[in-house]
Amino acid sequence: MAVLDGVLWILKTGARWRDLPRTYSSYQTCHRRFQQWASAGVMERVLRAMVEDAREMGGLNPRECFIDGTFVIAKRGATGWERPSKARVRRSWQW
Repeated sequence: MAVLDGVLWILKTGARWRDLPRTYSSYQTCHRRFQQWASAGVMERVLRAMVEDAREMGGLNPRECFIDGTFVIAKRGATGWERPSKARVRRSWQW
């Protein structure tokens, strides 16, 4: 259960894997399991079950849900983020 809790903590906070608190399993184990579960479709089923559970308890209104479309360039070794240049943002769609 500690591995799933660790994966969910990462998804909730958006933190880097190596910043996973030690109260969960090692970040390497959590990341490896996440990759395995994502490719096998397990994570999709877990997240769908959580959404359905929240909907049944009245804690989720699908009309008020959205996906965050924030665009941030991640640089290796960076401790923070910087606003991308407009020229780079325009070219990024081709990737």
